[in-house]
Amino acid sequence: MIRDPLTRWHGVFPYDALASAGITPMSTQTEVLDASYDLMAKGLMTPEVRRAWDELRLLPKRLLVDLFLYPLDLPAELQAALADLEAELRDPPERLDVTELLTLDRSVLDGIGTLRGDLAFEPVTIDRLEVFDTPPAMLDEFDIEFDR
Repeated sequence: MIRDPLTRWHGVFPYDALASAGITPMSTQTEVLDASYDLMAKGLMTPEVRRAWDELRLLPKRLLVDLFLYPLDLPAELQAALADLEAELRDPPERLDVTELLTLDRSVLDGIGTLRGDLAFEPVTIDRLEVFDTPPAMLDEFDIEFDR
């Protein structure tokens, strides 16, 4: 199991804080409850670790923590990625020079369209922004009141 990389947690993520007691997402609830004794015996029961233990010892709170974890079969994922890479190397697509794309020069962009033959880059201009004096009719169905 891995944690969602975009998860922001107030304090240390509970499983990270309790790792020194051997607590993982696969630990039973009894193991989580008994971890407090191990942590106290090792002198590791700091207020931060206590908060993390409190978040895991009650089942509803633990389910909330577990919501941010994903099962990951690393060997299978690596094997699938390797197979994709080998397939890509066997039949590489047509590639453009990436360094040219990084310059963001208009002539380079036009050159891409010329290479592919189906792209044309034209400047886009916005004449004016439309401002609604009254809300569109569809919004009237939702009982929304506007200040104007």
